[in-house]
Amino acid sequence: MCDVSAQRRGCVLEENVDYGKDSDADLKRAPSGFPEYLGCANWDPVSQAALKDGGMKFMAGNEACGDPANVPVEDEPEGDFSKSTSIDAAFGCFSLNTTSNAPIVARWHYAAVDKGYETPQWCQVRCMGNADCKYFVYKLKKGHYYEGNPIDVNQVDCLLLRDQGATHTPEQNTDLEFVFGPKHCPGQEPPWNNPVQEWPLRINVGGPPHKDVYDKHWQQDKYFTSAAGFAGVYKRSGPSLPMEPLAHTGREDFIYSIPVESPVAVAVNLYFAEVIHRWKRGQRVQNVFVENNLVLGNFDTFGTAGALISPAGPKEVRFDAMDTGTHEMMGNSTVSVYNGPNEPFGTIIKVETPMVVIEDNTIDIRAEPVMGKAWLTAIEVYATEVELDIAVMADGPTQTEPFTAIAFVPETPTQTLTIENRDSRDSKLKMSFEGGNDDQFSVDPTDLTLKAGETSTVEVTWTGADAADGPVVTSLKLSKHLRVLISADITGKKATLEVQSDMQMGLIAPLSYGGSGKGIQAPLLSKKHATVTRVVSFGSEGAFQVSIAGVFTVSGPGDITLEQPLKIASKAAVPMRIGFAAENAGDFELIVAFMGPDFQTRFMTVTGRGVNKGEPHYLHPVLDLPSGGYVVDYDGDGKESLVLMGHFSHTHEPKMSVEKWTYSVNGQVVSSGVDKDITDEYETGVYTVQLTIEDGEAKALADTGSVAVVPIDKVPGCAAFIYKPPASQLKEFFAAPMDGINLRSGEIILKPAWIGSSLDKGCDLKPDSRNNNLMGSPFKQNLILKAKGLLEVNDDMQNEKGEVSLTVNAEPAVQTMLWINGKPVSLSKGNAKAKLASGIQLFEISWLITDPASKPLGLHMNGEATGMGEVFHSEQDYPPFINRVSPTKGHVSGGQKITIEGVGFMNPLTAKEGALLHFDQTPVDYLKDARVSKASGTRIIYEIPPGEEGKLALSVQTPLGKSNSKLFEYSSRVPPAIKWMEPTTLLSFENRAALRENERVFNFIGSLTQGEWGPDGRLYMSDVGGGIRSIKWLNNKQIQRNSIIEITTIMEKYPGHAITGFGFDPFGDPDDPEMYVAHAPMFHWQNGDCFTPEKDHAEFIGVLSKLKGPPDFRYHEVVVDGLPMSNHDHGLNGISFDNSGNMYFPIGAMTNMGWPVCILGGLPESHYSGAVIKVELKNPRRSKRLEWVDYFTRKPIKKPNQVVADTYDVAPWVTGVYPYSFGLRNAYDTVYTTKGQLWVSQNGWNEGYGITINGPPESGCTFDGWDKSSYASPDRGMNPFWKGEEKCLPVLEEDSTDPDRLFRTFFNAYHGLPNPARARNMGDDRQWYVKDAYAPHDPPRFHQGYSWESSTNGIAEFRGNCFAGAMRGDLLGAKWNGWIWRVDIPYLEEEEGGDVSISRLEGADVAGLEVVYGPGCSILTLDYTHNHLKHIMADDEDAKSNAGPTAFDITPWRGNYRFAHKVVIGGYNMNGQGKTKPSHSRKATKFVIDGVECSVISQSDTRIEGVVPAVESPRHIEELLDVIIYFGDGTKSVLPDSWLWADPRHVAGPQPAGPPSRRHVENETRDDAGVIGRRRHL
Repeated sequence: MCDVSAQRRGCVLEENVDYGKDSDADLKRAPSGFPEYLGCANWDPVSQAALKDGGMKFMAGNEACGDPANVPVEDEPEGDFSKSTSIDAAFGCFSLNTTSNAPIVARWHYAAVDKGYETPQWCQVRCMGNADCKYFVYKLKKGHYYEGNPIDVNQVDCLLLRDQGATHTPEQNTDLEFVFGPKHCPGQEPPWNNPVQEWPLRINVGGPPHKDVYDKHWQQDKYFTSAAGFAGVYKRSGPSLPMEPLAHTGREDFIYSIPVESPVAVAVNLYFAEVIHRWKRGQRVQNVFVENNLVLGNFDTFGTAGALISPAGPKEVRFDAMDTGTHEMMGNSTVSVYNGPNEPFGTIIKVETPMVVIEDNTIDIRAEPVMGKAWLTAIEVYATEVELDIAVMADGPTQTEPFTAIAFVPETPTQTLTIENRDSRDSKLKMSFEGGNDDQFSVDPTDLTLKAGETSTVEVTWTGADAADGPVVTSLKLSKHLRVLISADITGKKATLEVQSDMQMGLIAPLSYGGSGKGIQAPLLSKKHATVTRVVSFGSEGAFQVSIAGVFTVSGPGDITLEQPLKIASKAAVPMRIGFAAENAGDFELIVAFMGPDFQTRFMTVTGRGVNKGEPHYLHPVLDLPSGGYVVDYDGDGKESLVLMGHFSHTHEPKMSVEKWTYSVNGQVVSSGVDKDITDEYETGVYTVQLTIEDGEAKALADTGSVAVVPIDKVPGCAAFIYKPPASQLKEFFAAPMDGINLRSGEIILKPAWIGSSLDKGCDLKPDSRNNNLMGSPFKQNLILKAKGLLEVNDDMQNEKGEVSLTVNAEPAVQTMLWINGKPVSLSKGNAKAKLASGIQLFEISWLITDPASKPLGLHMNGEATGMGEVFHSEQDYPPFINRVSPTKGHVSGGQKITIEGVGFMNPLTAKEGALLHFDQTPVDYLKDARVSKASGTRIIYEIPPGEEGKLALSVQTPLGKSNSKLFEYSSRVPPAIKWMEPTTLLSFENRAALRENERVFNFIGSLTQGEWGPDGRLYMSDVGGGIRSIKWLNNKQIQRNSIIEITTIMEKYPGHAITGFGFDPFGDPDDPEMYVAHAPMFHWQNGDCFTPEKDHAEFIGVLSKLKGPPDFRYHEVVVDGLPMSNHDHGLNGISFDNSGNMYFPIGAMTNMGWPVCILGGLPESHYSGAVIKVELKNPRRSKRLEWVDYFTRKPIKKPNQVVADTYDVAPWVTGVYPYSFGLRNAYDTVYTTKGQLWVSQNGWNEGYGITINGPPESGCTFDGWDKSSYASPDRGMNPFWKGEEKCLPVLEEDSTDPDRLFRTFFNAYHGLPNPARARNMGDDRQWYVKDAYAPHDPPRFHQGYSWESSTNGIAEFRGNCFAGAMRGDLLGAKWNGWIWRVDIPYLEEEEGGDVSISRLEGADVAGLEVVYGPGCSILTLDYTHNHLKHIMADDEDAKSNAGPTAFDITPWRGNYRFAHKVVIGGYNMNGQGKTKPSHSRKATKFVIDGVECSVISQSDTRIEGVVPAVESPRHIEELLDVIIYFGDGTKSVLPDSWLWADPRHVAGPQPAGPPSRRHVENETRDDAGVIGRRRHL
């Protein structure tokens, strides 16, 4: 029998286990399952007692359990078993083996559990093997009660057993099962001595890792001490008591000791929930201490929760916090409700305690019970590092930034450091040497305590001076952020080598989380010749890598003697690559010392931080620096303004936004707060800029870049000049040298046609990859291109003869000449060797180009492109020269801004003496005139005043001369200035007050993603949380506030799915509309992380659904399911329809550039990913599910798995759903235009987010799937199905960054992102190769598209005739958190033959993820970040000046002629209330389309609502038709080519969607009847 009185506290495990033994093996050998040293040797069935219904057997043991003789075998009153005296003696540890399901059994055990919680002998063993086990679980002493399914409780988990994932059942106790694993027991803590690195710290006290309902991630219980009470689970949730699972776990009489690196300021939040004592106050009362300060006194969890949830109660209560040492008040602890049911029991309350500074490296948290046991549910700690203001001073320091550096020689082996505590608090410094030759130095004293304001000294001695034979280095560490860098050498040397002493890397995802690392360039500079022979580094192991290609690489602690000394010539620079790739989260620091025989040792410190898992999946810092990486000090004052922009930074996390922007320049914080962009002046020099963004939970991520301020006489790159002589004089001027900016051949002077620069590293001039034009000019052939600059030569460039190898790049059809210092250099196939002395050399290159060049033209040295610091040019003596003026025409009313581009507009003399823009006869001082918004050396932006019809000359004059002239024309026939009314925010879904009139319950949890007009005239808006809202419009710029309708069908049928694409079939019945929705969950597996052997399946989870039944669209039908979806946020995106009723939508790529990577979810590309998908909705044989076959065996795949989808081919019977165009990374939106064109927007790839594919496997080898992801490690990022066999892999190369792009896409177009599965399946070799935005446009192999800045997402067609039709047919692009792009597509007569151009739509700064065109030339944006609906409307001065009505647009613009359609016609002055009013008001009587009369329902000055009737047989189908609006006063307004009728039928097989034919109309001029002048636009 088990003697309860003999049971010692501690029961068995933590005091009796000999962890030095193989406890797994011992346990397995013991027949009972318990080795002798566990005190459970006699675990035999020594007693048996049964209830009346039989079947119950208790198996008890010696010491480990309660006395089974005390089990209540007689009937006891049903109900309250807690009063049973027999239970008091029978508590403890026992196992149950019964077939009984009698209620009395369950009730008795519930009562026993409750008793067990209140006793010190509570033990643990879990019952197994029968239905009753689902009711209770017993754990050894420190255990807990758990109610759940048997399959969830079959384990004993407080043994530190070594086997991983194995189970064991003892032969004599078959009802027991042990699950082996690294479980933690009180008293046997794992190594928790390492300081916490990542904040906030969240601990699920007493429980496992947990993600709560607010998406907060809580770690497994840790940092408790051996004196802490037991950890327990108490689960009483149910439909009537819906507890957040965080409340289920806790620890009684808690004591926590959390290690930190002091000093640090922490704010500790404690979470409490009463889950044992129900209905009564005062059962559990406690005092709680943080850092021995009383933060809660006489705290009753149940009573406080009751007060807070009471309808009449306060929202928060406060407790005085007291310093127990001084008994002084130190603030308040604020208590509020965190989560819970509508009663005190189970409600989690949050206690925010006052901030405290930790000085002793430990956060201490404990409780003192006042009544019952203390109990804690969760701990949350926010921390801010406290950098003590400690100054270290030395006599003659060799460096002062970022740390003081001192140097020793044998003659002075001891130096004194003066240490001053400038902080307001006392400081304790414990000093030690770290890194390098730390054993050769000593410090006295080693410990130093300084009061605030106190100064003291320490002595540092080079103890190894007598035995020294060369330089040595180390560092003296005083605190986490303070060191003294120490070098010593046998002779003294000068500091001729220069390094950027403090480099800060951006925060990254650690490699263990699938991060990629990132890198920047930093130069080694030398004032005189310097020879580096040794590099020593110390600090973070493997986190950083500092290298010079082919010379050295250091990573973590290292000491490298260079095989070939690195020689740096006088005033030369050697670029150094610094990479950061942390294996884990945390702060990292590397110190690198450069040593050599002819310079004093120099130190460089590099710091960086690896962030927590999951954070980089959401945050996206975007640091925008000046183009080219530099700004020019044109006015010569030695400084220039730098604009550092971060406002495009964002987070992909729903319900989160960026709250803080912190800028550091060369390691110094210059701005921290809500300023997204900053501007400040900087002197000439090179600057490293870091932008760190934070969200509302203090998650942070950073981006780093470099920028230089350069003087006007040292502009990077070479100057470049284009000349266009007559064809007969091409060769003559090709050989002519330059005379200033001109060419001179005898007495003949040839002026340039264009002046620019290489705008790239060194001297590389790249033809435009789309049209082969040079330097943005309109010129590409039959020209002379000249490059001119200064080349800085150093010793390393020369061979033993003093020669430098030079190459002038050119295509075979291009002739070249080279001059050095005015002398011609003979070239053989573009190569030459010139004897050049070290120093500055003047070079000039001439290219004769008769046919367009497609490859870069440039100067290379020793086989490599010249570097940024090796080639430069001066613009100081440039006379002004105009390249172009845009636009070349302006409206007579003025107000348009024109841009004058060229060179020589600003220099030091101009800044001093002034300059003029000659605008016809009007001189404009462009340095002072208010109409000039920008004036630099290369650009002037000027707002034109009103003018008269005709052409005028425009030129620029400076003290260095007068420029060439350009023509500008005033005309009343060109569009007036494009202006917009003030932006307005129509709706904010974060502010519900304005939406409560309808008393609806808002279930939406996400951010706005897409917007579409419905056939009912309502605007529909989708949500990343899976919902759709619609809202009614009162007019073109006002919504009806109480008209919100919520569509929750997808949310309810597919919880967790995001909607990033939806649309209405434009040819369906408007009275029974069909809404198509593309949806799938984001970050679905492992929170967006890689797959493992344990988690190796990802189903094809994307769905295309159809909803019907307005207004709430409750009818649901699956159109296509089994679609691929990334494990990130590359989703199923914007939907469009062509005029044949086919649907198009893009599916985002699984990868960055074709190859899997953990940071994007670890999935490979499949046949349908990274493509625009076409769905033949009218095809009766269309498949409703994607199905697959194994590519090699051709056998059907029964359970498709995206993890290995690159080994699949689409099943041959899948019909009517296929990839339409390919090579798209994350195509966010599509638009099918009135021209019959399909356009798609794409988010470009990013450096550091996954390597690229750039070629097929070797010949004879067929791609058979991926093996390991980009940047994989042995335990991270491996294909879980790969067994190590050799695979047929494509060519893999380093990743890069590409801008976002816009494509006009069509059937079989390839846009540049490789997809190995589809390339293999289709036999399409194009799809093996990556093509970025700079790759030559090469149709049909590659269609390049048009670049715009990241992140641009939503697109729409501007269909309005405002501004005299200037923007009609253009596209709009939404730059997230930025502005609206205008994509100018040639449309009008004078534009034909031009190319697409993209520019920022001035005045349209309405930040949004999505853009929607609205009636009346309005633009709407949906702001994902803040859940706002924003609006701007055209301010058309031309329409305002017209007395007649002006119609702008009709919405929708197409429909099925078999149905009647409600339409909205937007315009101006349509009822005579405009700026120019008629003598009497007017009324629209009808509008006519192709002879069909349409009725008017309502009318305002800017909006007509009407109905287009059903038509039995229209005269013209699938053609754009005029819409003519008639008014009662005899006026009319015409919308040319604005409506289209169709009746889509089934079209089998892939059909490119071509443009519709158009009826040609004769040119008309505009009269005061409002007829818009029309031109042919085909």
